Amino acid sequence: MTAGTTGSETGRVGVVILNWNGFELTRRCVETVLASDHPGTFPVVVDNDSADGSFQRLREAFPDVEVLQSGANLGYAGGNNVGIRRALADGAEFVFVINNDTEVPPDCIGILVDEMRRDSRIGLAGPKVIDAIQGCIGAVGGTIHWPTAEPRQIGCMEADRGQYRDVADVEFVPGTAVMARRKALEQVGEMPERYFMYFEDVAWSLGFRRAGWRTVAVPRAHLLHYESSSAGRNSPLKTYFQVRNNLAFVDEWVPADQRRAVGRRFRLKLVKLAAKAVLARSAPQLGAIIAGYRDHAAGRMDNPGRRF
Repeated sequence: MTAGTTGSETGRVGVVILNWNGFELTRRCVETVLASDHPGTFPVVVDNDSADGSFQRLREAFPDVEVLQSGANLGYAGGNNVGIRRALADGAEFVFVINNDTEVPPDCIGILVDEMRRDSRIGLAGPKVIDAIQGCIGAVGGTIHWPTAEPRQIGCMEADRGQYRDVADVEFVPGTAVMARRKALEQVGEMPERYFMYFEDVAWSLGFRRAGWRTVAVPRAHLLHYESSSAGRNSPLKTYFQVRNNLAFVDEWVPADQRRAVGRRFRLKLVKLAAKAVLARSAPQLGAIIAGYRDHAAGRMDNPGRRF
C-alpha cells in the first residue's frame, strides 16, 4: 500500500466515491461532500470504467476535484482501493469510503473524526445510514448471524425514534459509509478484492477486529442513502453476489470445525429461496441463485458479466 505522507494530525479526510455509470448521483454526492463543515475534507472520485461518459462529465463538473479512471471495472472493493491509495498518498489522516448514491450532511464527517480521535483504538467507524427512499433507518452498523454466516444490518427498516444514540461496537461497518483510520489501514490493508461486490465490507471489518481495532457505529453522525442504485434493490445481480460471496465468506471466516454445519444450513436456505423463485415464476432470480452456487463451487470470484 502506498503510504505517502504520514497524515498524522493533519485533519485531512479523503472521501472516496466510486462512480459507475452514475453521473447525476455522483455529482450530487460530491457536492454534499464539498459542503462539509469539517476542514481538510477532500473528495477523490474513482470512475470504474463507465460506459456512459460520466468520467469526462465529472472531470468537467469538478475541475478542482481529483477524478481518477480505474481503467477497468474492478468491482466495489477494487475501485475503492484505487481511491484509498490516492487519498493516503495525498496525506489523509482518515479515509471515508461512501457510496455514490448517498448524501452527506455537513456535520457528518466532523462527528466521525471527533469520535475516532477521542479513542485511538477505533479503526473503522460508520454513521447511522438513513434509507432515503423508505424514510427509515438503513443501518446502524452490522452484526453477523453466524449459524448461516449472514450479515445483518442493525436497525434496518426501523422507524428512527432516536433509539440509537450511543457509540457502539459492531461486528462490521457497512460499506455504504465507512471511515478508516490511516494507521489501522496501513496495518490491515485495503478492501479484500476477491469478493468484487458485497461482503467486502464485512470481511474488511473482521480483519480490523482480528488485528485488535474497534469497529463502531456512531449514530450522532448520519447520511442519506438511495439504496442499491447500481445493482438494484432486489436484482438478480445482487442475488448472485450475495449467494456466491456468502458461500465464500463461510470458507474464509467460519472456524474449520463449524464450517461444514454452517455451510449446510446456508445451502438449505438456498434451496428454500430457489423454491420460492420457482413458485413466483422468477426465472432471473432462480438463475442468479444457481449461478452464484455454481460459480462458488468452481472457484470463480470475478465479475460474472453475462454468465447468467
